[in-house]
Amino acid sequence: MNALHRTLLSARSWLVPVALVLLWEASIRLHWVGPNVLTSWADVLGALRTPEAAEVWQGWLWTVRRLVSGVVLGASGGLALGMLMALSGRAERLIGPSFHGVRQVALFAWIPLITAWFGNGEWGKTVFVATAAFYPMAMGSIDGLRGVPRAWREVGAVLKLGPGQRLVRILLPAAAPSILAGLQLSLIYGWLAAIGAEYMLGVGIGLGNVLEAGREQFRMDLVLLGLCAIGLSGAAINAVFDRLRCHVLRWRIAGAGRAV
Repeated sequence: MNALHRTLLSARSWLVPVALVLLWEASIRLHWVGPNVLTSWADVLGALRTPEAAEVWQGWLWTVRRLVSGVVLGASGGLALGMLMALSGRAERLIGPSFHGVRQVALFAWIPLITAWFGNGEWGKTVFVATAAFYPMAMGSIDGLRGVPRAWREVGAVLKLGPGQRLVRILLPAAAPSILAGLQLSLIYGWLAAIGAEYMLGVGIGLGNVLEAGREQFRMDLVLLGLCAIGLSGAAINAVFDRLRCHVLRWRIAGAGRAV
């Protein structure tokens, strides 16, 4: 019964996507919308056999490259600042007000400043992705380290651990769930920022550039193919990270099971 129940729940989650696909196809066949607005699934799949499909694949590789480099840069800086603010009251009083104030600036509002400093090439796009990844990682680190129970901190004092040992052996493992949650958000926001930077800056190769080219050429099949690539890639990144997080935190799950 449990297996049947899980199967039904899984099938129910597909109802909305299937309904949207059927509505999409019906709107084409019944001529509710014109070909310049939507195109059929057959045309979208047919675009895979056109020369432009290579541009989608090449654009995907460049977007992933920008995502990785930007997230590594931004998440590293966010982790370092988050640890500093969480572990040092003086740093929190000095940096905290400015950090929380700047955090309220909308992400895309940074584009004029970033392009003025770094241009609209690779460096500008990478810095934009890094900016998107910075704040979620910083907040996850701050929340995780501040949430470590006081009793755990006292264990380090009892064992006479140094500051470095206490950080590595007690604080970081205890804060790992929040830090990994911040990293996952950094990946999600970084992926959106990578697409947005390519689309808005308009120079170079990427999935955002594919969407822009398809729009200018009135190639809705190419635009929808690019959107499918973006959506599937984002879902894949999220699913893979969920599995990775469960693998990394398996010791906490096992410990909770033994405690019960």
